[in-house]
Amino acid sequence: MADITFSAVAKLQIQEIIRLEFEIQSIIQQIKDSQGPFEILNRLHSQVKDCMKILEEDVNKLKILAHEEDKDSQTQEILQVAGRHQQQLESSQKSLRRALLTAKTNIENTDRQVLIEGGSSQLRQRVQTKKEAVKLASEVTNELIHINQMMAEQVKQSEQNMQLLATSSMALTDTGEELKNQSGVITSSNKLLTKYGRRELTDTVVIFFGVLVFLATVLYILKKRMF
Repeated sequence: MADITFSAVAKLQIQEIIRLEFEIQSIIQQIKDSQGPFEILNRLHSQVKDCMKILEEDVNKLKILAHEEDKDSQTQEILQVAGRHQQQLESSQKSLRRALLTAKTNIENTDRQVLIEGGSSQLRQRVQTKKEAVKLASEVTNELIHINQMMAEQVKQSEQNMQLLATSSMALTDTGEELKNQSGVITSSNKLLTKYGRRELTDTVVIFFGVLVFLATVLYILKKRMF
């Protein structure tokens, strides 16, 4: 196969496909050797799926580029190369499924061994954790009871304050009514004094004119007798 006759674009596309194939094989091997946890396995699985998707797109691009070659022989040769890489992609997908099964088995065996070897210590830890949880729940319950008592005392104090405020309000209302009554009496007295003041002035004026008339009469009588 004289691939040197391919166009520069086709050569670059083939090189990218080969690079992706090596990367996919490397990730599949990491998956196969994985001992967990499942978070790492899931991340590797997602990574290899992305690579396979890109590889499939690149193979399809290579098929399109094959029809852009000048010679029919070059087109057929590039299509054969694309076909081989398509088969390699399908083979990698099968290898990925087998690697995932192997990795899951390895992780499950590792977890089982950890449980067997550390089961007693984990049991003690769970018992201790349960005791701490019970203690914490008891403390929280006591704290809630204390808070409830404080709230009850606060409510009682508030009721007493409300009663005191109600009594004070009634006293203020009575005082206000009394002040209103006293204000009415003062107003009436003021009006009466004003009235009496005007009457006293009127009486004074009448008496003054009466005195003047009396004096005039006396002077008139004296004048008649003397002259």
